[in-house]
Parts: sequence; C-alpha cells; structure tokens
Amino acid sequence: MYHYPRHSASPLRWHQILLLLAACTCGVLILDFISDPGVRIATLCTTAVLTFAACRPANRDIFHPDWVIIASTLVYMVLKPILMYRDSDLVFQGYTVRDTLALVVILATIAALGFFTGTSIRYRPKSSATQQYEATLFIKLGLALSVIGAVCYIAYGVVAGFGLYDRVGILGSINAKGSSVGYLFEAQTLATPASCMLIAGLRRRRLNVTSVCMILLLLVLGIASGFRARMVMAIAPAAIVWYLRKRSRPKLATGIVLITGAMLSLAILTVARSRTDAPAHGMDQNVLDPSVLLGDTNIVPAFARIVKEVPDSTPYLKGSSFTYIPFHVLPRAWFPDKGVSPEIELVWRLTGRQNGFAYPFLGMLYVNFGAIGVFLGFLLLGWIANRIYTNWRRQPKDPFAQAYLAIFVVFLFVMWPRPHVAASCADAVFLFAPLALARWIATLRGRSRYKGVNIGRLPTSRASDPQAAWPTYA
Repeated sequence: MYHYPRHSASPLRWHQILLLLAACTCGVLILDFISDPGVRIATLCTTAVLTFAACRPANRDIFHPDWVIIASTLVYMVLKPILMYRDSDLVFQGYTVRDTLALVVILATIAALGFFTGTSIRYRPKSSATQQYEATLFIKLGLALSVIGAVCYIAYGVVAGFGLYDRVGILGSINAKGSSVGYLFEAQTLATPASCMLIAGLRRRRLNVTSVCMILLLLVLGIASGFRARMVMAIAPAAIVWYLRKRSRPKLATGIVLITGAMLSLAILTVARSRTDAPAHGMDQNVLDPSVLLGDTNIVPAFARIVKEVPDSTPYLKGSSFTYIPFHVLPRAWFPDKGVSPEIELVWRLTGRQNGFAYPFLGMLYVNFGAIGVFLGFLLLGWIANRIYTNWRRQPKDPFAQAYLAIFVVFLFVMWPRPHVAASCADAVFLFAPLALARWIATLRGRSRYKGVNIGRLPTSRASDPQAAWPTYA
C-alpha cells in the first residue's frame, strides 16, 4: 500500500537517493571536464538548487510535478554541458557556444526556481465536498473517446501513407517545415485521456474486457505512430494512472528498468529515423552512444545561439508568440499564408529549418519577455501544477484527479524541450478538455441519480457493484 508522504522528517525515498548520487557524480564531472569558470560555477549552482529541491519533504512523493523540472534541468542543463566539454563540441554552426552557455544554464536555474516557488504556494480547495460519479457512465465516456482516438490514429496513418492531404482538407496538411499536421494529427492526442479514463475505471473484481482491449489498442497505435512525443504521451500517463489507481509507487528495480527501457527505446527510434533520412550517416550510429541516448539535448547549443542574438541583435518578441495562438487554429489548407509562430521563425532564421523546434520552452519565454518572463512563466506553471497535485492528494481515489495529475506531469515533460507555445496550447486542449467535459457529465448524472442518497449507505447489492456507482471520495 502506498502511504502518501507527509511534510515531516522521514527517510529519503529511493528516487531522492538516486538524484543525490547523480548530483554528486555531476559535480565531480563538472570539476573534471568544464574548464570555463563561468560555466563551471553556473552548472554547480544549478546542481545545488536541484539537489536542494529534490530533498524537500514534498518531493518524497515520486509523482510530485517538481521531479519533471528537476530531471529535465539536470539532463539538459548540467549533463549536456559536461558532454560538450568532454567531447570538445563547443561550436554550433560557426558560433562558439561557450560565450553564452553560462547564461543559458542560469536561465534554466531561474525557470526551475520559478517553478519550485509556484509549487510552494499554499493552495486550499474552496470546497471539501466529495464528488459522486457513476462508474458505468464514466467507462462509456472513456470508450467513446478511445474509439475517436483510435480512428484518428488509423485515419492519419492512411492519409500520411498515401499522401492524401489534398483530399482531406482541414483534417491534414503540410506545414511550412514540410511536416504533416492538421486536426487529424492533433486529434490523436484524444487517445491519452481516453486510456487514462479506462484504466482509472477498471476494478479488480469486474475487469471490463472491452476497456482492456481498447487500452491495448491505443498503446499499440501510439507506439506505431513513430513520433516520440506521441509514444511518450501514449504510454507514460497510462502507467502513472495504473500506479495511482493501485495506490502504490514504483520500486527501485522497476524505476531503473523503466528509465533504462525508455532511453533505449527513444535512442533506437532516433537511429531508425536517421537511417531513413540519411542512410550513410545513420548506419554508423551506436544506440548506446551518449550522443544518441541524449540526442534531444542538442537544443542547448541552439538556445545558446539564440541567447547571443536576443536582445543584442534581435529585439524581444514582446508577447507576439502568444498573439499568434488564434492563428494557429486556422487550417493551413484554407489559410496557406498564415505563416509560422514568431519563436519558430526566429530559430529557423538563426539555425536553419533542419533543426526543427530547437530550443526549450523557457527559451520561448526568454525571447518574448527576457529573464523576468522565464521566472513568471514557470511560476504560473508551478502554481497550476500545485493545484492539480493538491487536488489529487485531497482525493487520491478520484479517477479524474488521477488522470489530471498523470497527464499534466507527462505533458510538462513533453512541453519542456519545445518552444512552440501555440502547439502546446492545442495539445493541452485535446488532453484536458475531454476530461473536464467527462467529469461534468459524470457529476451531473451522479447527482441526479443519487440525489439526497449517501452512496456509502446504499443497499448491499448496489454498493458492492463497482460498475453501478463509486463511493464518495473523502
């Protein structure tokens, strides 16, 4: 049984001990490989901040959103500079990265401090009233949503495989970079809340065979899509909801196996893509090479290149990335000249389109509002994360609270290395709007059916049937 950690003195959890060992190792490697004093001091300070945050009482819970920021910052902004100095790989497209690398690390530390501040703000829900949901309706809503997600996966595979973008209109198109996008592509995200709802609705005594089959189908389709972000969003939230539903936490061996398997899977996918795009270059890559395992960390030198230009040569965007959001929803098939978001246009102008969305989300905040925007933006994200986490802590058996927490944690992990705020907002709508709608419908049905009745005192035949109604959540 998983005992939710209290904010009092208690032994460190295994994930905190691993973080301490990793931080000590990084500290030794920093002193050994990084020769520039500025970068060395910045990375050591960042490691110290992350270590302090990891040892906070609240972070004894592995499901706390702080761990997404701790892990991402440690890998991207501490481990990546160590590898760059070790391999003497400090030149990015003719620009010497060491000139602004220290500033990049400091900005990441500011973002982490902002997020930790947001999660530290005390939040008390306005109402402590318990919710009553009808389990049968909840599962039916999850099945309906899963069917939509599965159809979108299959339809997108057909459209992309046969190049039918011109025939599906607004459902699919080619963006300015040459990648396939459209509402059909975005709607695949509906599979994530669907699988979370189905897993949260399972009961040990009466497993719904249809639900299990749909969950497996969505996982297979997410893996088969070939997009790393889609794979992560298909698997990780479902796994987290499973642990939350069991009220247990991953053990040390399980955690190591999951982390190792995830890194190897992403590395294999990276090598497979490179062999497809450039066979002569990709055949020589080794899956176990750190440069392949940590291939996504190449956003760090690209961000260092952008920091050199902004604001010295290029002025701040002053929020134009956010004003582009309404234009993002316009179908490119009908509005081919709508262009791309300013933060993406900036990175393409400086680093080339072949680098994709090549800098982290904090970079988007920086090019718009500077360092203060980085702190305030992550402060807001931390505040939202704290509300979601606190609601789950208050009602840990609530299936919607479980789904919200699992999806938000993984969404934050996927969003961190991406600067495209409009695309992130679109993903958030497809991830959280179905949950909000399903919760509203299930709550109305539960209130109307059991109005004035304490579900805990229902007749034995009704109260023991998990498919009839769930007990109130205290």
